[in-house]
This record gives sequence, structure tokens and C-alpha cells, in this order.
Amino acid sequence: LGERMKELSCLYDVFRLTEHAERDLGEMLMAVARRLPASMRYPDACTAYVECDGQVYGNLVVGEELATDFSHADGQKSLRRVGVVYTVPLPEGSGETFLSEERAMLEAIATRLESVLAHREALAKARDDQALIQAVFDQAPDAIELAEPGTLRVLEANEASCRLLGYSREERLAQSIHDIQAEMTPEQLASVTQEILGSGRAQFETRHRRKDGKLIDVRVAVSVVRQS
Repeated sequence: LGERMKELSCLYDVFRLTEHAERDLGEMLMAVARRLPASMRYPDACTAYVECDGQVYGNLVVGEELATDFSHADGQKSLRRVGVVYTVPLPEGSGETFLSEERAMLEAIATRLESVLAHREALAKARDDQALIQAVFDQAPDAIELAEPGTLRVLEANEASCRLLGYSREERLAQSIHDIQAEMTPEQLASVTQEILGSGRAQFETRHRRKDGKLIDVRVAVSVVRQS
């Protein structure tokens, strides 16, 4: 019973050590490696490691070893493995070096690490994708703005839009479409907005008012962005 409690406690601790996606990866894997020996029958004779993409966290030494591989979410072939090693012979009469319960525990830890790393990689990819989209938006030669459909408050404006209208980005984000519309009344703009929400997109010509008061003719292309 005592051995089973050690294994369950280890699994709990591994889940706790790996639950924060923002934690440094190397620090997290090292913490897992340091936690593993105490879960084995002979912790004083045991060391552990996690090998991930060419880096080893913990102690990978020669001895009686139990290891379990875990894979990349994207199918890459670089080695990922978690293992424990007995560095000295076990006492006489110990029987099998590693118990079936210890094997099952290591497999559960490998599955947990595989899931955690897949989640971290998905988050990193999402951040990279968002950064790319933001860069395209910011550097586009055409003026682009994102507005909230109910109030027409400006949620985002790229550099070209701010330059065209003569405002800083901070000033523009404190405004709405009403503040630059020089041709339509608020009622007309609300009607056009409802039509766009119904059709999903529209193109029309209108006039905008710059910060310096100058009126400019513009051709506007609007598309509805729907979030799940």
C-alpha cells in the first residue's frame, strides 16, 4: 500500500508541476526528473531524467533502466523520453527490478508530458500566427480598421489608416467611425451597418474628415468578422 501511495503522490505532483503553460520548459522538465526517484522502491539508489529534443534534464547514467518514449504532436522524430535508472545493484531478494505498477506510472507520466508539450506547442503556434497576422495588418499599404458593430467604436487601426486620417493610433482607438464620417448622418450609418451585418460585406464611396478638418473622398470595403 505504501508503494502505491508513493506512485499516486508522484502522479499528482507531476500533474501539478506541469499545469502552468507559461512555466519555463527546462525548469518544468527538470522538476519532473527530480520528483521521480522518490516514487520508486529504492529511491536512494535511483536517479531519473527527461530527454526532450536533444536536451537531457536530470541524470542519464548507466544502470538498470526503465524508460518510456513519448511523441511529438506534429510527428517529428527527435527523441522524447522519460526514464528512471538504478545506479547500483538492488538488494538480494528484490525480485524484478521494476514493478508493473512503476511501469504503469512511468507510462502515465510520459502520456502527461506528451499532452503538456503538445498544448504548449499549440499555444506557441497560435502566438506566432497572431504575430504574423498583426504584422500583415500593421504593415498593409491600405488603411484598415476593425470596429465594434454595435457602437462602431474603433478596436484596431493600422499605420496606413492613422496616417491617412492624421491621428495617432491611441487617438484613433479612442474614437468611433462616427468621428470621421463626413457624409452620412448617424441614422444613415446605422442603416448601412445593419445592411452590412446582414449581407456580410459591402463596398461604397463616402467622405471622411481628417484631424485637420480636411474632407477626403474614400472608397470603403467592409467585411464582417465573426468570432466563434
